Amino acid sequence: MVNVSSTVDVADLDLGGGYRIRGSDLRGEVTDLAAFRAAAGDDPAAEVIIALSEERFDDALQELDELHTKDPDSVRYQALRADVLRDQGQLDAAEAIYTDLLARAGDDPVRSAVIRQHRAKVWFHQGRLRDAEAEFAEVLALRQAAGVDEGQLASTRQSLQRLGIAVAMQDAAE
Repeated sequence: MVNVSSTVDVADLDLGGGYRIRGSDLRGEVTDLAAFRAAAGDDPAAEVIIALSEERFDDALQELDELHTKDPDSVRYQALRADVLRDQGQLDAAEAIYTDLLARAGDDPVRSAVIRQHRAKVWFHQGRLRDAEAEFAEVLALRQAAGVDEGQLASTRQSLQRLGIAVAMQDAAE
């Protein structure tokens, strides 16, 4: 796993409801537990996201196992499992899940953009910076064409900004 949390000047992205994406490593974080729970309502994956944010990976995986028994075909639960694996440093396993999910996404541009964005984050953590940067650029184009909400666009722009810095740092070091 590559150390991607070097000092960079990419702002965190506050998505509201007590949740943000950190600019340093492009990982989600619950910043206000009460606000997040209120915004999540009856979302069955809320506790997984909280556990992931708190780096309680075993708890997150246990929650996902329970959710999987109720809905074994859920793309979201499988994607969350990949996020947990990514944050544990099991980058190849996370990438494999996202690649499988992408193959199953078919022609759905919104769903495939979400999956590609998350897979590109895995590439970022693997140190595959140019691959990740190119993927984020394609995701941005897909999202713009699909007319997704501003939060999704902002997330991809944040990722592109972070990758631009990482690539420039890599180039300077070579």
